[in-house]
Amino acid sequence: MGLTSTTDKEFLTTLRDWLDKQPEIMVLIRYSRAGGNKSFEFYTSFDALSKRLRRLSPGTNVIAYSKPQLPIRGVVDDSFINKCLLDIPDGKEFLVVETVQRTAGPHSWFHEEEGETHEELRETGYSGEGEHRFRREGERHSGVKVNSSRSEATLA
Repeated sequence: MGLTSTTDKEFLTTLRDWLDKQPEIMVLIRYSRAGGNKSFEFYTSFDALSKRLRRLSPGTNVIAYSKPQLPIRGVVDDSFINKCLLDIPDGKEFLVVETVQRTAGPHSWFHEEEGETHEELRETGYSGEGEHRFRREGERHSGVKVNSSRSEATLA
């Protein structure tokens, strides 16, 4: 499958259609020439998503997921962590994404951590309380991929 530009009309129409049919979509942005830096972001508005896509640097890779992602959600406290430990088997990949954007000077991001063990889950670095989203292995669903002189995109 060839890569498509994030400015491609068909790609953007697909994203709009997805957001018309569901409350949110998750987008994985992998930054070009950034040492593996990436960002998992959630969008409930096509306008906000298209604005974000227009700001990306050339060569940035985008994967948009068509199905709901990170189903375990809530404010992180002891009972939330215990629920995650029960729902996510030890040895299975997990992903934790904050829902509040962090900012440092001109840079902003949604902090995320990944791991495979309960020990790693307990040590994700979330010592304070805050809302996060968790995913179990295999819960990333089908999508699409794109690339151009602009940025590349994938729909999943």
